[in-house]
Amino acid sequence: MSVDLFCKKTTFQDMKKILIIVPDGGMLFESAGIADIMMQANRLHPKIATETCYQVQLATTQPHQVIHGQSGLNLLADHRLHEIDPREPLDTIIITGRGQNPQEGIAVVDWLRLAAPHARRLASLSVATGAAGRQASHHPLETT
Repeated sequence: MSVDLFCKKTTFQDMKKILIIVPDGGMLFESAGIADIMMQANRLHPKIATETCYQVQLATTQPHQVIHGQSGLNLLADHRLHEIDPREPLDTIIITGRGQNPQEGIAVVDWLRLAAPHARRLASLSVATGAAGRQASHHPLETT
């Protein structure tokens, strides 16, 4: 099947689901920036495409949906990570930080172990989370 950069209905995979995992205490521009870029791509794709190319959702590792940033600003997550079925097919899982305590990291790695076989790719925005992704996927070259 050919690559379709415009997400036409005839392609192998229409909409790409992207989950951004945002641990507490991180830099919010990472997750907000990625979400903004994907939504801008949706707005700019040709009018002949009838569906959006990207669906972006934020998940927090906290028991609540508020993500507290380093700056003191807050971001409201779409989901709490423990509420998301890790077997749900996702195109991309992005982790934007390592969290403020070891329990957060353990929770993310445990969830990623279950989710990795159902995702096309894992990505991280720091060395610490890259290691978590490699540990969860058991394929060191498949995380970026």
